[in-house]
Amino acid sequence: MTQSILLFGKSGQVGWELQRSLSVLGHVTALDFDSQDHCGDFSNPDGIVQAVRALRPDVIVNAAAHTAVDKAESEPELAQLLNATTPGVLAEEAARSRAWLVHYSTDYVFDGSGSRPWVETDRPAPLSVYGRTKWEGEQRIQQSGAKHLILRTSWVYAARGATTPDLARPRLASLLPPDALHGLEAATALLADAIADHRHIVVVGDFDCDGATACAVGVRGLRMLGARRVSHAVPNRMVHGYGLSPALVEELKKKALVIVPELNYLGQFSSILRSMGINAVSITQYTGLPFKEQFLV
Repeated sequence: MTQSILLFGKSGQVGWELQRSLSVLGHVTALDFDSQDHCGDFSNPDGIVQAVRALRPDVIVNAAAHTAVDKAESEPELAQLLNATTPGVLAEEAARSRAWLVHYSTDYVFDGSGSRPWVETDRPAPLSVYGRTKWEGEQRIQQSGAKHLILRTSWVYAARGATTPDLARPRLASLLPPDALHGLEAATALLADAIADHRHIVVVGDFDCDGATACAVGVRGLRMLGARRVSHAVPNRMVHGYGLSPALVEELKKKALVIVPELNYLGQFSSILRSMGINAVSITQYTGLPFKEQFLV
């Protein structure tokens, strides 16, 4: 008898790939927040319960979540609902119907310290709203009595996104124009002097796929401008913790005269770097940050 699989979060990176990989294991019903036949919207926990009762799956796979780490800081109630409350309700319904629940969580439930890979028995110590709500979701699932499997991912990638110029143009159009970047002239002068003096420039990338991509673009662009000594550093979470951590800064101090952090929340560390005697340029196009240094400082 073919087993029935109910997948939530079908349009996300993980969910998109799971639709294909799960199809060989049984009949898959894949839902997302805008599904019409059955509710896949995690902001509606009652609707999620009704979907499970209507479909009566053998296995429930939850790849739905509030995954915008920075944005979760400004909307903690929504992150709580999507990452903790509704997964808990889903687990209770899975227990009632005797279905297996496979739930995707994150290594953000840890604080990023340590020098070895995490194991299941390590004590969580989340530092962000995203991490705290995902950890609470895990706890609610564990306490529900449902048969469950929780997978803590480190980072994910998929063969999906802006793969053609037409898909990329709307995203590029949303970027800030150069005249909206604060401190542009000072940053440009710092980089120009570094290039002219053949100083060592290190481009620091975020650990996610977008940060690594921006890091590669930054290295290539600086070389095209004539920089001779350009290298890159993408933090290893197991060694350096999260983002531009003190451990990574100490390592970079041995190598770099100029550091260019790329993307997202790394920009908040530029003032710290400068206080340590490191010439720092911070560049980001992300506008939803809760701190002052949003653009280019």
